[in-house]
Formats: sequence, C-alpha cells, structure tokens
Amino acid sequence: MNADDPSHRTEPVPAPEPDRPMVLSWRQAMDRLASARVGRLVFTERGLPAVRVVRYRLRGGTVRLDLEDGAGLTAALREAPPYDGVVALHADGLGEPPDGGWEVTAVGMVRTVETGGGAAVLIDVRHVSGHRITFRPPGPPGPPSPSPPARTAAGTRPERPEQDARRHLRAV
Repeated sequence: MNADDPSHRTEPVPAPEPDRPMVLSWRQAMDRLASARVGRLVFTERGLPAVRVVRYRLRGGTVRLDLEDGAGLTAALREAPPYDGVVALHADGLGEPPDGGWEVTAVGMVRTVETGGGAAVLIDVRHVSGHRITFRPPGPPGPPSPSPPARTAAGTRPERPEQDARRHLRAV
C-alpha cells in the first residue's frame, strides 16, 4: 500500500453544507479523475506558468496524455529540467445548481517515453486532492446593500459620528 495513499483511512467525513465543498478521499478523487477524459494541464514553459486543455487516460497512478502530433506540448515537457518536471492536471464535473459537482487536481512528475509512433507523455501522480461541491438553492433576494454616503461640496464623504467620537477620545 502506498504511504501517500490515504484511502485506507476510515475517518468520518462530515455531511456537506450547501455552498461548502466536501473533501474527497484519495480513492474518491482518483475515481472521479478517471471518469473524466478532458482536463487542464498546468506546467512551466520557458519559466512561465502555462495551461493547456488535454485529453487523458488514467491507469493506476499514471496519467497518459493523448496529444496530437505537432502540438508542441511534448517538446515543451521534454525540455523541462528534472527539478521543473512537476505538473498538475485539473479536471471537474460541474453541473448546474442544485446538482453541484466535483473538482480534482492531481500533481506529479512528468516524463516522456518513446513509442513506435513518437512519444507518449506520462504523469506519475504523487498527490491528489478533490472536493465535492453542492450549491445552495436560490432563495429570495436579500435586503439591498446600503449605498455609500453622499459626497460633500468639497468632494469628500462626511465622517460618521463614531469616527468623530474616536478622534475626540484620542485628543483627550
């Protein structure tokens, strides 16, 4: 059993509150990641953060990116120095209220392997986190927010009485 894999833990998970995400276990997050086929790959390109939409497949703890030839991403990932070979893959299944959905981010080391038809890009997942998201059903509108105080002829806002009282106490 992988020491980083907390799926063996049996801690109780609290019921989600509306509009509050519920943390997914390692196994739940990996299952949801496996259920999606498109995600956003976050990596470093020429020293700057970059994000690309990619198709992928997950087998065990390894993500295989389905890249088209000439996408340039394979070359960018191959040129990354070993210490900079950390990437993230973010996927989600977000529905409309009240269904909610989920979001998962997997972080791992990227590597390219030569295949008969070119190169394959693999991500060895080291960390995964995810949340189940629920939405609060729309309710009646709340009270209108107070409008800011009007400006004086000099163009400044009049001070509130409590500010005058604090200023007076400091002077005493």
